[in-house]
Formats: sequence, structure tokens, C-alpha cells
Amino acid sequence: MEIENDTMIIFHNYRMKEAVDKLRKILLNLLNQTAIFIGKSTANMIVLTHRPDIGVKINELIGYLKTSSNKFDQNY
Repeated sequence: MEIENDTMIIFHNYRMKEAVDKLRKILLNLLNQTAIFIGKSTANMIVLTHRPDIGVKINELIGYLKTSSNKFDQNY
């Protein structure tokens, strides 16, 4: 594994695309519990990139919903 700024590169020896995709999804699910990451995979590596800009946008949307006068987001 290599870490460069906001990117993690994970090297592997899996040959089945399904196995690589499952591993990528597992890693993204774990990391997305605390931050927003996107991921892509190639024949021998998985690249995960932190996206703080998406996290900021999600927080803005949640803040908007909390202050909205729409009854959809109100507790009863």
C-alpha cells in the first residue's frame, strides 16, 4: 500500500475482476464511515481517493434540511 496526499494505492495479486471489485467496495465502505472516498481499480491495484469537497456538500445539504420549513424533515 502507498499513501500519497489524499490517495491510497493498494497493490494486489487478484486476477478475478469480481474479487477486486468486492475488495474495493469493502474498503470504500469501511473508509466512508468517517469520510468520503471514491475508488477505481485496475488489473493489479485499487486506487482510493479522499473527496473532502463531497463531504462539505453533504454537510451543507444536511444543514439546509435542518433549517428548512418543509414538514418532511421535522420530528413529530
